[in-house]
Amino acid sequence: LVDDLRTAGASVTVHACDVTDRTSVEAAIAGKSLDAVFHLAGRHQPTLLTELEDESFSDELAPKVHGAQVLSDITSNLTLSAFVMFSSVAGIWGGKSQGAYAAANAFLDSLAEKRRTLGLPATSVAWGLWAGGGMGDRPSASGLNLIGLKSMSADL
Repeated sequence: LVDDLRTAGASVTVHACDVTDRTSVEAAIAGKSLDAVFHLAGRHQPTLLTELEDESFSDELAPKVHGAQVLSDITSNLTLSAFVMFSSVAGIWGGKSQGAYAAANAFLDSLAEKRRTLGLPATSVAWGLWAGGGMGDRPSASGLNLIGLKSMSADL
């Protein structure tokens, strides 16, 4: 993706840090000129809510919820052309063993709405399943095909 964006003429800088750690994020963007933010972090460990421990619930929420909030807070005073978060349709319709994951994605959708009401850019893309890797290739995804949710090709 980065190579494709650069080939198209974009200036892309990738920073690896713990997105839930405000100090790490601030250090990663210090002195940089940001035009757009793309928050793509996520974690999904399918677990029934009745079996979900507090720590694993928090771990599931952290990359999406805390990460997005940190990025939103840190960049709210910047003039960005875009603030894009990758969400999931799980935030809309949920699913068995997806309670924490659904909540995290619903938060991203709500954060986008809140940012827009404040006059800040925000888009939350509620992706379906992707074929060829990632969360869409897990055994739990086969049940989603049974209810009509088909995987999207990464070649779209």
